[in-house]
Amino acid sequence: MFIICLLRSLSSRSLLENFSQFYRVALAVCMSEPGFSLQDKGKGTIKKNVGYYIESDVAVFKVENCLFRLPTHMFIKESPHFSEIFGLCPNEHKDTGSCEDEATYGEQRSRDGSIVDLKGIKRNEFKSLLKVLYPLNMTNGIKLSKSEWVAVLYVSTEWNFCGVRQLAIGELHQSGSLSPVEKVVLGRKLFISSWVEEGLSGMVCREQPISDDEGVELDSHDDVLTALKVSWIREGRLTSTTPLQFGWETIEINREFKEELCILKEDEDKYMKPADKRREEALACEKALVEEAERKKRKEAKRKANEELLRKAEAERVEKMNQQEREREKQEEHRMKAGQLREFLSAARVAATIG
Repeated sequence: MFIICLLRSLSSRSLLENFSQFYRVALAVCMSEPGFSLQDKGKGTIKKNVGYYIESDVAVFKVENCLFRLPTHMFIKESPHFSEIFGLCPNEHKDTGSCEDEATYGEQRSRDGSIVDLKGIKRNEFKSLLKVLYPLNMTNGIKLSKSEWVAVLYVSTEWNFCGVRQLAIGELHQSGSLSPVEKVVLGRKLFISSWVEEGLSGMVCREQPISDDEGVELDSHDDVLTALKVSWIREGRLTSTTPLQFGWETIEINREFKEELCILKEDEDKYMKPADKRREEALACEKALVEEAERKKRKEAKRKANEELLRKAEAERVEKMNQQEREREKQEEHRMKAGQLREFLSAARVAATIG
């Protein structure tokens, strides 16, 4: 804008003619800036809406010999990975325009940018992702099957679609369609520590023991002997002769799988937006406060229960002592009456003898 004002302030016609081309270029650059406004005669100021003035190219994606033609806006907005793909490649040379590390992304583009060839992904998986990014039917909202949400979760994790990843996690968690074993397996592969904890807790607390197939599926992850550790915790729960405290299984799981869960949480943080991370921290803090309040509540209830037990025990002891005292008084009274009776009979016999 400074350049435009400067050019408008010039009084020399020759200078304006010489810089006319530069003026047009500067005007075009300024118009592309967010919030740029232009005075339209008779209509007031025209402004670009920052949120909904979308300047997007269209790209053709190739997945398993199937072509998809889509705007690049959501790919660039939601994924830093595609932001680099459609923007500036990591080791791009300004003189040649080549990108040395293109292969590391799993995509190969023709030099004119006409096709993005996506490797290592199936057509149905990519289509599931597009149902979230570009839904074709808004009447029923985004409705995907369990397998489709799992595919979205895989793809969004692979390409760092943080918002889409959180959406898929929330949808699968809310549906309750994942078994404990599925939660552990998916949580390990896709860096979701809460699913691993929930899945392990579910296997510890359920009635059915771990089957052979489940044991093989669980222990296929870096030989961590998951099935054996879960069986140990289950054995402790089933053979305990004293009541276990609330959340006992969670404490044991965090102790047995501490190192793995710590690594998972570190990797999980890489797939969270700053806002989501702050929200997770706030939820974790709120959860800790709730758990602390519950712990205090249970402790207070236990204290009151113990006091009630002591009160009842004391009352029973006092009642027993009173009953024993009454029994002794009755026995003493009986002895006294028996003694009086013996004295009366003895006096009667003496009187009869004298008479």
